Amino acid sequence: MGNRFPLELQGQESRRGAGRAQTATPPEPVVSRPAKTVQSHPKWGRHIMIRTLASLALLAAACLPALADDSEDAADMNDIFVQGLASGATPQTVNEKWTCAVFWNVWTEFAEKDLGAEFVALLDPELGTGPARAASAHWEREAVLAMGMGMGELDAETELYLEQQTESAWDLAEGVVWGDDYTYLFILGECAAPPAQ
Repeated sequence: MGNRFPLELQGQESRRGAGRAQTATPPEPVVSRPAKTVQSHPKWGRHIMIRTLASLALLAAACLPALADDSEDAADMNDIFVQGLASGATPQTVNEKWTCAVFWNVWTEFAEKDLGAEFVALLDPELGTGPARAASAHWEREAVLAMGMGMGELDAETELYLEQQTESAWDLAEGVVWGDDYTYLFILGECAAPPAQ
């Protein structure tokens, strides 16, 4: 059967014939045999199963701290939001009202896409999607009323301001994702819509 030796015997054979002239022999054709599968080798099957279970256990262990981190992050975010609420600041100028409308609008998109519903559920209820949309609509109405015009009547300067504020909101939202800057939440606290009358 040609050169089909176990590895240790192949090494011995090559040392024995090292001083002799060797003639090249063509390899024998490989006889077609059914491929060995995991099922035909119970040891391999158990080994793969153990590796798979170990990998799953490591993944689960890695996720547990992430869940704890989510709770801690949510608590930190809630604290910053409450600080913004407690600051007593409320939008007075038209631009401040527009800023609040934009920041709440961006929050609704950002919270759904980047934070996810499970994480948002850990946050203060006012940071939920419904209340955020209501706060955005409130400040938009207030800004339009203060300007004395409708949304379709915005001037170029106001539209440019809204674009800049939208970009600023998304930049601050990035800090929230990375967990290194929660200024966005403080601004939302300052921009909380007053309780319905």
